[in-house]
Amino acid sequence: MYCLVADLTGHYQKYAPKFIVGANILSSGAWKFDMEKNIVEPYDSNNKAKGTIYKWKNHEDYPDVAIDYIILDSKVNEKKTRFAFDTGCRNNKLQRGLYVGKPEQIQKETANIVNKLSIKTAELCRNVTFKIGKDEYTLDFIIGDGNIGLLNIEFLQGHSFILNYKKQILELL
Repeated sequence: MYCLVADLTGHYQKYAPKFIVGANILSSGAWKFDMEKNIVEPYDSNNKAKGTIYKWKNHEDYPDVAIDYIILDSKVNEKKTRFAFDTGCRNNKLQRGLYVGKPEQIQKETANIVNKLSIKTAELCRNVTFKIGKDEYTLDFIIGDGNIGLLNIEFLQGHSFILNYKKQILELL
């Protein structure tokens, strides 16, 4: 197995995500992420869980999701929804119709594998509270066009966590 770690934030500044770890690496075992110390290390998956456990589903459980995302069931304004946990996404995205306020119109940079970097108008939803399990989180979201939302690593800031693909759990320590 090979792993290349590159700090792109100096060269690409604000356009680069904080980190990207390939699914082929993550799926090989359990991994512990310490967000305060910036450490990622293998974790013994036989250890008994000590923290809050979130079980996830993937594309096999949801036929409308084509990519092998970690999918977390959630609630926004008491409406059931789903979020794909994607460490590589730059913005948290919320499905249309879940925000109760009036979104703010902003200009933001956007690009993907097909489209070059450009400035586009987007709808920003500030301070959206959502639940995963019994826990509440509050983040800003861009309104997305997909049938599921996206959560980047921001919702786990300040936590250490274990990602275990084989057991399909995210454990907050």
